[in-house]
Amino acid sequence: MKRLWGLRGRLVVLLVFLTLLPLMLFTIIFQRRLVGFMREDLAERMEAGLEKADKVLTRELESLASLLQGFCTDPDVQGLFRKSGQGLTEEELEQLSGHLRHLCERGDGLPGMALRLGNGEWVYYDTVYQTSSESPWLKGGLCTGDEETAGQVSESACMEEKTEDGVYLGPMASLKNAAGEELHYFTMGMDFPLEKEGKMTVYLCVDERRLQTAMEEIGGETFFLEKNGVFISAPDASRVGDAAGSEAECIFDSAAGGETADGALTYGEYMVREEEKYAVRTVRNELTGWNVVELYPMDDYLRELWEQRVLFFAMACVILLLVVGFILFVTRPLIISVDRVLDGMKRVENGDYSVRLTMNRGTPMEIREITEGFNSMTEQTEQLLAQVRKAAEEQKNAEISALEAQIDPHFLYNTLDTINWKAIAREEYEISEMVGDLGDILRYAIKDAGGITTLGREIVWLKKYVRLQQEKLGYEVQIFCDVSSEAAGAGMHKMLLQPLVENSIRHGLEAKLRQPILVITGIVREGMLYITIGDNGRGMDPDMVRMLSEKNYHRRNHFGIENVRKRLTLYYGEAAGLSYESKKGQYTRVTLRLPMMEGETID
Repeated sequence: MKRLWGLRGRLVVLLVFLTLLPLMLFTIIFQRRLVGFMREDLAERMEAGLEKADKVLTRELESLASLLQGFCTDPDVQGLFRKSGQGLTEEELEQLSGHLRHLCERGDGLPGMALRLGNGEWVYYDTVYQTSSESPWLKGGLCTGDEETAGQVSESACMEEKTEDGVYLGPMASLKNAAGEELHYFTMGMDFPLEKEGKMTVYLCVDERRLQTAMEEIGGETFFLEKNGVFISAPDASRVGDAAGSEAECIFDSAAGGETADGALTYGEYMVREEEKYAVRTVRNELTGWNVVELYPMDDYLRELWEQRVLFFAMACVILLLVVGFILFVTRPLIISVDRVLDGMKRVENGDYSVRLTMNRGTPMEIREITEGFNSMTEQTEQLLAQVRKAAEEQKNAEISALEAQIDPHFLYNTLDTINWKAIAREEYEISEMVGDLGDILRYAIKDAGGITTLGREIVWLKKYVRLQQEKLGYEVQIFCDVSSEAAGAGMHKMLLQPLVENSIRHGLEAKLRQPILVITGIVREGMLYITIGDNGRGMDPDMVRMLSEKNYHRRNHFGIENVRKRLTLYYGEAAGLSYESKKGQYTRVTLRLPMMEGETID
């Protein structure tokens, strides 16, 4: 399992890294684009919200101005206005108060209405306390109410500012109702000129909550109305009148800096209420000069952004799981094949060369090549071991046979020496020469059997061997040698040429046909020693030549050739070789190819 996860673990880590890197880059780029898109979308929403709020405010103020205009153009009211210059009776004042009450009751958010006559006298109706004579905050007019009951009314409450359409807008003021609740209002006024001289001004008190109610219908945004750094309308009435330096300062400073030089919206997150975050933007109402401040809740956007991030994280996890699963699925045949190869190698390491690996249909091509190479290697190794065991057994048998047939060489030498002297004593010089040659042959063969000699010494020994064969056969065998000095001094193992010469004499040469001739050549070429033994004997047919040239050739009466081949393999391995060529009735040549060995220089 450890080795299995070694390869698979590396593949998993590598592919996960290669998958995760572009995925992270894509996620970062997409998130940045998503945030940018959301910022643009938020800016467009806030721009649309501010535009709607500005229109709602303008429409609401215009509708209030229409109420004043309708009141002032009412024929009954105009008649009473004209009479006010000479003074109005109690009944006429009561009629005028009734018109005021009727107008206040026509709409919500109108706490009162006051009328200043040309002679400075005030006529009013208080919707909060439902009175036209005992109002704690309208009694004596808008500028002279009791502060304890009328609330904190600005000293400039009667310093009206006139809009382009002739409507006065007074500052924000406050009052307390019968239940002690604080109400905030501002005034709208309109002049009505009298026929002779002077004017009469009508004031309409408007509850700031009327404006908030109208703007709340726009959507989920929160809108403030501000002028000169002071709230004049807010969703939370307790904030009306807050001046710069409180939380409002943070809001409006941020709103004031909301527009950059290129017109792009710069918005942030501001703590307007505890645990609540908003984006802020403002626009100026051209009709009133008030600033409409929009606070857009960020919760939805932050939640959507969080959901997008969670979605991407989940997608990344799913992709990683799919990649890991794909790797495990794809690499399973590979890992199984590698595991089989490793198990086979362990068995070979323990000496079991008979192991052969199998391949499945889905085995990768590379693993197939490794498996085939492994099987070929184990098969060749097993064959080589079998050959080594066989050679060792044959060598053991040969050593046993040699020990069994061993004769004391000194006994043979002494015996041959005795025969030699007897032949000389009887003047049998030919026999003496033959015995001498036989002694030399025995000494050469027995002393350091299988040792290293040179091609030159081997040929000298062969000539003595051929002279003995001539005496046995009864005819002369001529020997011709063509050996270079480098070849003559080249090292080689003893007795490699004797079986080949013996085969030529026994199976090839025939005195009846022509004069028997043996030709021995030797040459060195490309680091190899080439020795050729040829005769002019019977020759062989092509099938026999082909069989003798085969490495595994075996035949009962050809032990010499088999012996030479085995010794070549044992001495030189696959580097040495033996080849035949022949033509029926003309010649036979056998060539030995031997690796060069250190020898000596012979002229």
